[in-house]
Amino acid sequence: MSSLNKSNLENRLRQTIAWLKTLPASTKLTFDGNTFAPSHLVRAFETELSADAEVSARRADYKAAVERDKLARAEALPLFSGVQEWARLTYGKQSAMLEPAGFQPIAKRYTSVAAKAQGAQKAQATRAALRAVGATPNGQHTGTTGTAAAA
Repeated sequence: MSSLNKSNLENRLRQTIAWLKTLPASTKLTFDGNTFAPSHLVRAFETELSADAEVSARRADYKAAVERDKLARAEALPLFSGVQEWARLTYGKQSAMLEPAGFQPIAKRYTSVAAKAQGAQKAQATRAALRAVGATPNGQHTGTTGTAAAA
């Protein structure tokens, strides 16, 4: 028995529906402790096929809507950035005129004293590590430190 992927299942359901329609109406199929008339099974299988077709159609509509959204966003984002830049150049980066248009003033970034001290320590450590490796032509460092090279 082959696996039941979507196309196999649809084809097999159609074949089963056609076969069930050839059975006499008085036929009763009993399985899993239940008894079914062929017409009941045909309705169930046809309902599944129509629901699957509806899902496929809506999936295609959804994919098309997503593609339209991507195209619209690709067109709108550069325009938005241009308007934002124009407003900042016209009114200033900190202007109150930016907020009604939905733009945030550019906040000045301040580096804390602790962050500056940490950066200085990292710079010293980097310099020490590079000195331990030795001179390289035109600053082409291999990425190994003195401790790693000695090991």
